[in-house]
Amino acid sequence: MNRTTKASLAMVVIFIAILLVIFVQSLADEKKEYATDPVIAHIPLRADLDFPEEPILNRTVDIIYTLNPLVDVKVNVSEGIILPEGIVFVENNLPTGQITLSKGKRYRYSAKIKTVEIGNWMIYASPGVYADVSIFEDRASVGIRKVFKATVPLTRFHLRGKVADGQRDILMNTTKNWLRKCDV
Repeated sequence: MNRTTKASLAMVVIFIAILLVIFVQSLADEKKEYATDPVIAHIPLRADLDFPEEPILNRTVDIIYTLNPLVDVKVNVSEGIILPEGIVFVENNLPTGQITLSKGKRYRYSAKIKTVEIGNWMIYASPGVYADVSIFEDRASVGIRKVFKATVPLTRFHLRGKVADGQRDILMNTTKNWLRKCDV
C-alpha cells in the first residue's frame, strides 16, 4: 500500500469513529430530554386535569386543574402545570408563590390555553398526571393519563414527549420543593 492509500484509510477510520461518538452522544442526550415523574408516590397530593372541550388549533379552551392534598401541604400551584411549546396560557387563576392546601379539601383551578402549533404534545400536571394532546388542522384529541406505578418513568407507558430543559427543571424543582415541604 502506498502512502496515499494508508492516509485515506486512516481518514475513513477516523471519520467513522467520529460518527459513532456523535451517535452515542445523541442517544445519551436524548434520554436527558424526556420527563419522568418517578417520585410521585411520596408526594401527599393528588392531581387531576380535565378538558371540558378539545383544544382545536388556534382556539382558546378551558382546562381544569384539581388538587387533593392528603396532608396540609405548602405548594406553588402555578408551577404544577407545564405546557409544551405548541400550547400557551391565555389566562389562568393559578396562585403563584407558596400557599397552604388543607388536608381533605379539594382545590379546583381553571386556566385558558391556546394551541398554536400542529403536533402531538404532552401537558404535565404535577404530581402524576399528563395529557396527550394531538392537534391537527381540522380536529384534535385529548387523553388524560395518570402514572400508576410511580417508580416507572412516564415514557414506559406512552411515547416519549420531548420537554425543554427549562420545563424539565421546573418539574424537578417543583417535585423537590413538595417533598421538602412535606419532610419526605
